[in-house]
Amino acid sequence: VYQYNATKEPRVVVPTPARPASRLFGVPLEQLMGMRGELGLPAPVADALDYLYTHALEVPDLFRRAPPPATLQQVRSRYEAGRHASVAYATWGEHVAAAVLKSFCRELPQPVVPPQYYELVRQIPDPQAQPTQAGIYVRDVVLPALADPPCVSLLLAALFGLLRAVADHAAANNMTPARLAAAWAPNFVRSSQPDVDISMCAVARFEPPPPTRRQRSRPSDSNDDAFVGEDEEDDDVLDFADRDALNRPNIVTLARLMIDHYQLIFKPTLEAVEALTKQQPAGPGALPAVASDEDVEALVAEMDAARLSGPQAAASKPITAEDISRRLQEEQDAATHGDRPARSGELSDDEIIVAA
Repeated sequence: VYQYNATKEPRVVVPTPARPASRLFGVPLEQLMGMRGELGLPAPVADALDYLYTHALEVPDLFRRAPPPATLQQVRSRYEAGRHASVAYATWGEHVAAAVLKSFCRELPQPVVPPQYYELVRQIPDPQAQPTQAGIYVRDVVLPALADPPCVSLLLAALFGLLRAVADHAAANNMTPARLAAAWAPNFVRSSQPDVDISMCAVARFEPPPPTRRQRSRPSDSNDDAFVGEDEEDDDVLDFADRDALNRPNIVTLARLMIDHYQLIFKPTLEAVEALTKQQPAGPGALPAVASDEDVEALVAEMDAARLSGPQAAASKPITAEDISRRLQEEQDAATHGDRPARSGELSDDEIIVAA
């Protein structure tokens, strides 16, 4: 609709619905996280990440199914009312948590990818011909540009860490890196030119272009002048012969690279998160200690065994991401001070059995 209107009007104005004052949604990210992320992840992000990591990695079509608007509004109102520091998504389900996470990113006053950086994204090297160079370009050029304020890079590191984990379970959830990138790209852009935003999130360019009259073979008995005239008279037919323009990288390309090359692109950010975590005590929404997937899996298995064999086994509940983060911090503290945290069968006095 906006594209058509742009052909008839000199300027298209996108209406912005008036929203009541918000505590969490539509608030500048630096106000919620601090300029360098020292305040931790905002509650809607931290809650959604925790729940999706522990309950939704194998849920089919995650991030592609929208919950009823009324349900989403109920969850948002719980955050905005101020009576709930966090929301238990076990009541609402995986797709609600995914929708809240997307809403939070989409409604940031400054979009994750501001329009002044669109051309920077379009200059990404061809990911198919030069995958490593493309990842390095995103790490060294695009991500530093987007990190204004610096807390944006911490949000992206946390978000794409989840998307990487979801993509690792694509055989079960049907969410490949390409599908995740397509589902998330529209939440990262917003400008005064909707047609440009649409082009920056287009995925049709991954498909062969539809034939146009210029691409059709001419009959041997056709008149060349008549053939050309027929083509020129049809102004509504798009000509996709310019493959270079069609295949230029966009936000979908950027998102997919951040998923496919997560460690390469976000390593400096993860190191900054680790340093920040060591300097600050853990708290609600605090950035988790960084560990490899193998370390986390081993730690979860150990904690689960202790939970099932301990004296509180009858009342125990599933392990959450907060438990994992806390135990990772204990492991780091132990390595620093030469101590050893409690292991299987030795639950410490202050260990919490978290309810579902």
